[in-house]
Amino acid sequence: MPSVVSNVFGFCKMAARYERNRRASGTQTAHAHLVASVRGLLEYMGITYTSRGIEVFSSTEPCIFVANHNSLLDALLLYAHFERDVRIMAKSTLYAIPFLGEVLRQEGHIAVRRGSKRHEDARRLRASIASALREGACVLFFPEGTRSGTGQLGSFKLGAFYNAIQNDVPVVPIVIRGTFEAMPKTTCSVRPTHCTFDVLAPIFPPAEGEEKYRAQRMAAEAHEVMRQKLESPL
Repeated sequence: MPSVVSNVFGFCKMAARYERNRRASGTQTAHAHLVASVRGLLEYMGITYTSRGIEVFSSTEPCIFVANHNSLLDALLLYAHFERDVRIMAKSTLYAIPFLGEVLRQEGHIAVRRGSKRHEDARRLRASIASALREGACVLFFPEGTRSGTGQLGSFKLGAFYNAIQNDVPVVPIVIRGTFEAMPKTTCSVRPTHCTFDVLAPIFPPAEGEEKYRAQRMAAEAHEVMRQKLESPL
């Protein structure tokens, strides 16, 4: 099992490779270099993966992706597939981490201040999400709000679904398996593991009903199809 020091070393190698390529080729191709660097980091840590349904990434119009969240590896596994423009809802504290914070800013990801109830923060988030979707990007939410401590699918917050309704875009569920076994919430070391990654059919906003009711319907449907997929054989 790679140690914490080994993982940090691998991350630094990824950072150096990304920065060299960014400076050499400019920001237009920096995203492609970052995807390649993330794939290299996963390989370095012994994480292999099988992907199904990823053609949705290139064929869908702007949408909101919702994924289950079991590990710090989830974002890396997702990013290894994001050859199109996808903006991640990322904790604001991540922006203070050297290199990572700069990449988040350069890639246009959306900072979320956890626990904040201020109206101006909520307005800023809605505006950032709407702007990203207008630009043709997709936005990724982890609707559980935090990593699972058990590997089981938790309840969903409604933010992703409200934003889907307000911007009239579908929600596309993503189901990740294997990352909890590779790196659960309680550890910083990584166990080499084979992971799977399934992109499911889009869920479109209901045509009628109050906004909260429609968001709840979308959340319930997404949760159910993701639960069924997680409980199905590989």
